[in-house]
Order: sequence, then structure tokens, then C-alpha cells
Amino acid sequence: MTKPQLPRRRTYKPKVQTGCIQCKGARIKCPEQRPACARCQRLALDCCYLPPKSKQQGQNQKRAASMRRILPATAIRIRTPPSSSLSSRCDLEPGGGIYLECFREQVALMDQDLDMTDFWFRTVLRASHTDDSITYAIASIGALARTRKHSSRWLFRNPDPHNQEESAHYHTAVMYHNKAITTFRRYIASSKPDDADVHRTILIITVLFVVLEIFHGNNRAADALTGSGILLLKDKMLHSLGITGVSRSSSLAGLIDDQGIVEAELFLTRCAALCSKAFDLAPYAHADGMKAMLMMPSSGLNVPPPPDGDASIKTFSFQFLNLLTAILIWHTRVRAQRHLDIISFYKYPEFFQQQRELLTQLRGWMESYKAQLKRRHTTNILHYFERQSLFTKLAYIIVSCELDPTGNLWDSMAPDCAELTPKFRAHLDAELDDQSKPDGSLISLENTFMWAIFLTAATNVSASCRDRSVRLAWIHMAEIATNMSFLKHLRGNVMATALFIRAEEEGRDKAGVIPPSSRYDLDTATWNEDSGQVCLRVKANVAGHDGRRKTKELVCNIK
Repeated sequence: MTKPQLPRRRTYKPKVQTGCIQCKGARIKCPEQRPACARCQRLALDCCYLPPKSKQQGQNQKRAASMRRILPATAIRIRTPPSSSLSSRCDLEPGGGIYLECFREQVALMDQDLDMTDFWFRTVLRASHTDDSITYAIASIGALARTRKHSSRWLFRNPDPHNQEESAHYHTAVMYHNKAITTFRRYIASSKPDDADVHRTILIITVLFVVLEIFHGNNRAADALTGSGILLLKDKMLHSLGITGVSRSSSLAGLIDDQGIVEAELFLTRCAALCSKAFDLAPYAHADGMKAMLMMPSSGLNVPPPPDGDASIKTFSFQFLNLLTAILIWHTRVRAQRHLDIISFYKYPEFFQQQRELLTQLRGWMESYKAQLKRRHTTNILHYFERQSLFTKLAYIIVSCELDPTGNLWDSMAPDCAELTPKFRAHLDAELDDQSKPDGSLISLENTFMWAIFLTAATNVSASCRDRSVRLAWIHMAEIATNMSFLKHLRGNVMATALFIRAEEEGRDKAGVIPPSSRYDLDTATWNEDSGQVCLRVKANVAGHDGRRKTKELVCNIK
């Protein structure tokens, strides 16, 4: 009878007590050169060592460790991203290490973006250990964050030449961004096109480049990058979204602990959907956004139900943005097909089937938020759930009316739109008040998307609902929303919608009704950003007595 084998025990290795403070903080082995180790010299960090412990200090520590704690510690712990050697294998400029630390600080502040925590805290930091282009990209974002500390302005497109600190950090951000692009191009040129790691890197670096341009205030570049990235990954995107919004068999994500990749896929999809909404006014990039949206997998729209009532607010946020992604995809496809006049909706039942599924889940979300608002949450969480509840009700109205060719549903929904108006206005005013008090961080991505979605929805409501008071109130809120720094590039869309409303309102009769002959469809629209001129051409829904649909042309200057 053989003796039972005992389980193998790990070989004991004493904890390393030597090394500089910087390397110990990053939890990596220190080269231990004196007076400064090689790692600190490379990152231009201040290298310092703790003085050696005396024998008496060691005995005191052992005695303290053996003492029983009666009361729990009361120190407040601040969550920061895990320490890591972000320098990877690339050579940063002297002093470059400070920008990596700035990136880590910015990521800690971005913990409020509940939909992308795994991407920032895990995916990006892990990838930076093996990919130089990602390291340069995060150094660029860190330099831009450093610029923000020396500037009271929101945009950095033209740094203040009199502010030396701002100019220096800004130009460093541009330098590292260019290095990231060059390194990324070399990586793509030397890799196999079908390599799964290549697709994964394309996704990560595209998100980093898009985020940099959003923070930079260059939305044109962000939109173009979004369209290009999705076109490269079109047959790989959104394979990971199950009915619960959880990764199942993503062609980009790893098998274990890779939720950040799923978050990145949803992020780019939302970017593409939002930029495609301005297709007529800004053809420089939105054509790519529209094309990308139409090329995404369309076999079955994955619409997540609300999570359990005891789920965390992060789960609620991620699931809800997953829901909005599905709505944006559906809405963009419907509008694209209508704009191109390729098919009749009545001969394409998939749109109606997906509409029913969306409405069913939206009703579930409305009930879920209603239950959350009855709970004893903190004021901030109640404010968050209230805002999300308003977005859910607004989405329900828009999805309900989108496939109605008569416009009668919009007329019946006018009271619901009117009920939402003062509530959205209160949240909009609160957001603008917060925007006027910058906290030293860059833009919150979650807020950026939620209010960009609001702006898109507000122009939709004001153009489609022909109740005069409702449409004027909603276009006014859209105009106010463009005062947010990250929505200024959408002013042309809002002004074009205002022109569209003016064209229809001129035909309103004495009974207060806009007759079918004075209801219009958008024909063409252009916006000259340099001159600030918006030109709109609309065409009547129905033909006149001569059998022709009358057209109108309107011009407005927004500068």
C-alpha cells in the first residue's frame, strides 16, 4: 500500500526588502544601482532608498505584528489603479516617466466612467507592458492631462504661447502621439493580418487615439478614427455581446478576465453611431461612421434586460450603455435605409421585430429604475438613477415612433415629451453648472456620451414632434447643450434642425395644424465651419397639385 502523497507546498521565498522606493512601489525587481538605479534613470525619476533598519526597529515591528488589534483601522483608502511599469520596452524622453504617472492619476479620476473601468484599470495597463505604441499613447494622454493642470481653458487645439508650462506639456503630448502612430504603423506592417493579437491591438490603440482626440477637443479627428477603426474590425466587432451583455465568445477578447475589450467594442460602436447621426452636415468623417454601422453584424440585435435590483451601479451603467448601443445601431440602420430609399420598411420585417424587442426591454428598464428610485440610496446615486430613468423614457418614445410613416404617433406622444421637458432641463442645468467648475481632470467619457445622445435625441424630438410648444422647448434645450465644451462641434446639427423647424412652422395654419403639404423631409444640408454658415434644403412630404414636391432652401449663420 503506497503512502498517500501530501500536497506540494510552494517553495518559501523571503520578501524582498531591498530596492529603491519607486521600484518597490511598482512591485518590480530593482536593479539597485547607487546612487540611482537604471530604471529610475531611464524614466527620469527621483531614485531614493530607505535607510537600513536597525536591529531594534526589526524587533519593534515583530512585537507590533503580534499585538491583537481591538478596533478596526479608520484610515480612508483612495482607490488608485494597480502600480505597474508602464514604460514597457520603449525609451521615453528624459522626464517622460512623469507623464505615465499623470496618466495613472487621470485613470483614477476616470473611475467615475463606470462603463470602462476594466478597460482603463486592466486592459490598457497590461497591454502597455508588451506594446510600445500603447505606452506612447498613454504617455500622450498623460501629457495632455498635465497640460490641463497649467491651463484654465477646456480645449488645447492652440496652446497659449505665453504659458510656457502649458505649451511645453502640450507639445510633449503631440510628440508622444506621433511616436505612437509611427510605432503602431511599424507593428502593423510587420505583423500577419489574420493574427488575433493584431486585431486586439488595433482595437486598443484606436480607442486610445479616439479618447486623446476627444480630450483634445478635435472631434473631427475622433470621428474619422472611429470610422477607420471599425471598418478595419467590422467582421470582428460585437461578437461578444450576449443577451445579458456579458462576454461569451468574443473574437477579440481573451478567455479569462478580458471584460475591458468588450467595453472597448461598445465604446467604438457608440462613437460610430453618434458621428453617423450628423452624416448630412459633416461628410468628412460621418460617411465612414455610417458605412461602419451598416457593415456590423446584423443577425439578431442583442438587447440586455435590466440587472437584478441588488446589482452594483457599475453593472447598471454597463448594461444600460449596452442597451443604448443596441438602440443606436437599430436607429442608425433604420435612418440610413430611409435616407437611401433602398427598401420599403413594410417589406423588411426585421426592423419591426427588433423594435418590439427593444420596447419590451425598455419597459423592463423603466420598471427597474422606478424600483431603484424608491430605495434608500445616497443623493448622488438617486440623481444618477433619475437621469437614467429619463433617458429610458425618452428612448421608449423615439423607438415607438420611428417606424410610423404618418407621424401620428408623434402627435399622440406630445404629452409624454412635454412631461419630460422640465425634468431634463433641470438635469441639463445641473450638468452645465458642474462643467463651470473644472476639477483638474479631463472630460468624463460617460457624461460625454450621455449628453451627446441627449443632443441627438433632442433634435430628433424637435424635428419629428409637431406640437409647437414641445418642439420649441426641445430645440432650445439642444441649443443650450451645445454650450458644453465637448458638444460644441454639434452646433451645426442643432442649427440645421432649427432651420427645418422654421420651414415647417411657416406653414402652420390658423387652427394650429401643419398640413401634410407643409411637412418636409431633409434633402441636403451643409455646414461651413470656417464661416459658420448652415445651408438647408428640404422637400415636401407630399406632392402638390402639379404633381411635384415643393422644396425650400434656408441659410443661417451661427457665428
